[in-house]
Amino acid sequence: MVKAPRQRPSELIREAQLTRSKVMVVEGHDDKRFFEEWLQTVLPTGRVTIVPVDFVDVDPQEVIRRGLNEGCRSSVIVLAHLAQAHVAEILCVADRDTGAHCDEFAVASLRFTDFPALESYCLDQVTLNTVRNVALREKIPPVADFMPGLEFALRELFAVRCMHPNLPKPNYAKGISKQGTGLMGFDVAAAMEPGMSALCASYERTTSTDSRSYAYGHDISELLFAQYKNQLKNGCGIARPEALEAVFRIAMLATKSFEEEPFFKSIIEWYKTPREGAR
Repeated sequence: MVKAPRQRPSELIREAQLTRSKVMVVEGHDDKRFFEEWLQTVLPTGRVTIVPVDFVDVDPQEVIRRGLNEGCRSSVIVLAHLAQAHVAEILCVADRDTGAHCDEFAVASLRFTDFPALESYCLDQVTLNTVRNVALREKIPPVADFMPGLEFALRELFAVRCMHPNLPKPNYAKGISKQGTGLMGFDVAAAMEPGMSALCASYERTTSTDSRSYAYGHDISELLFAQYKNQLKNGCGIARPEALEAVFRIAMLATKSFEEEPFFKSIIEWYKTPREGAR
């Protein structure tokens, strides 16, 4: 099967203009599947075409020219600015991550998640209970037992990520305490590369009481998998952190507790409100 060539940004914009269709550009294919599943339940009579940004040939030099690092998030930001300039019904959505560039590149055609990533929204009581009690069949401790340690570890990792936006993947298992305290004794310095370890203690930790605000996407599933690997593999058939992350997304779609957050409300508002000047 021959893979279709990627569209140039100008082609995607022109297509949206000619067809007067609503187009959402997202960072990845998992995002595409999530938004398609969600939107068909809240917009049953409407249609939004959702496009992963790697289907669009965003010029890497344009990304660099704007002072961004190469990657899907940066490509989404660049495409949003091109769509804004051409008054097309295109909405680009990207992860907030640590908040870098969110204010600098804010335009009407771009939305950032309220929290670091889509997965951050799963850290509410209803969704976590659904994951633990139903999907994981109570094979890991109750939410009230593991949540304090998870929050501690997420806060520690987020402090480092804020200082190192391009942080290599941490060694999550190495950071977990061998003294039996689990995630509550998570040693972020031990999870980092040797050259970074000495700096970790000096980084400022957030004082936010909302764990979603410092829950960096992949860290949630990676930490839980590192802590409860045997239970997840042997008791639930979950062999990789990526599979656990998929479970969280499915639970989010089941509980829909995220729908009241500003980011998701703004997507519905975008769909219902024609953009001024769009043609």
